[in-house]
Amino acid sequence: MSADSVPRLITSAAARRSGVANDPLERASERGELTRVRQGAYAETVDWLAARPEERHYALVVAAQAAAKRPMVFSHESAAGLLGIPVLGALPSRPHATSDFLRPRRTTNAVIWHTGDLAGDVVETEGFLCTSPLRTLIDVFGSRDFASGVVSLDHVLARAEIYGVRRRDLLERLSHVGPFRNSTRAARVVEFATGLSESPFESLSMVRFWEGGFPLPAQQARFEVDGAVYFADFFFEHEDVVGESDGRGKYRDPVFLRGRTPEEALAQEKEREDAIRSCVRGFVRWGWDDAMQAQPLFRKLERAGIRASRARLATKPHPRVRSFRER
Repeated sequence: MSADSVPRLITSAAARRSGVANDPLERASERGELTRVRQGAYAETVDWLAARPEERHYALVVAAQAAAKRPMVFSHESAAGLLGIPVLGALPSRPHATSDFLRPRRTTNAVIWHTGDLAGDVVETEGFLCTSPLRTLIDVFGSRDFASGVVSLDHVLARAEIYGVRRRDLLERLSHVGPFRNSTRAARVVEFATGLSESPFESLSMVRFWEGGFPLPAQQARFEVDGAVYFADFFFEHEDVVGESDGRGKYRDPVFLRGRTPEEALAQEKEREDAIRSCVRGFVRWGWDDAMQAQPLFRKLERAGIRASRARLATKPHPRVRSFRER
């Protein structure tokens, strides 16, 4: 996340140092020109409304640290945001932080505080202190649902050289910390995640296949056609069907475009799809909302000839709000 995309904060303390009283900020807030982010911190309303959820949460982290007397250790979803680890669903309206047992803190209207042993679990990133990637994953496994946990862990496992976390590290930590809230679910997340998903969208799709009782497909399946190599998101080998999680937002993503225009990228995607279609019996695409709501995805899979092999689990549609961009 670029710091330039985060709403710029105007604090009462900074205003006073500049010789400006609080009253003008409060009046600007009443007129709708400024949005009160927390006590003593404001942002331009136009910037706040234009910001994505993760950018707003980052601003809350900045405001919390600016108001603190000593460095805070941000944790849970706040640490995930600082470390670039995606989570699925709405972000909390207050930043999370953890204090050690010697200096316990109480949750306030501005910060949700946790208490725990932080020895060896604190890192610095972007000028803030936060829990380590390993500790952050354990925390979010406990506080968010299974699908969100898989989204987070897939991202980290695929970037082990950056985060320094491997599956065995998580299994070892889980065995040492003992039972905790949702520890059984955390163990299931570690067992399920593959690290092969290239986006949160693909991770969520894998969870939905499992929830729907469908066979789990191969990921990043390789196809060679006329000397060219192509990869598909999912390949249901027994049914001979390729599945693609079609995030339209990818055509605006500079990482995906790699210097291409959206039109060039779309043409190359069409060429890739035609080549893969020539190798398989079926091809099915689904969108973000299909996966979020689950049932539309299940119907598309069934129409493509992919049948559930076991009873379907109860699924919980996720809200449209999320903390990452569509791919």
